[in-house]
Amino acid sequence: MEKFKYIASCNFTLFYPELSRKVQDVMHTRPDVDIIHCCTDRYKVKEFEE
Repeated sequence: MEKFKYIASCNFTLFYPELSRKVQDVMHTRPDVDIIHCCTDRYKVKEFEE
């Protein structure tokens, strides 16, 4: 089975961290979805790096 990809956008996470967290929490419950985090250092939110 091919997995879907959810890309946690840097800007979305930066400007809407609470909503981004909620979306990622839902995506974590889906075994058919891989979450990809942005790799741009200036946009990283520390809580998502853990």
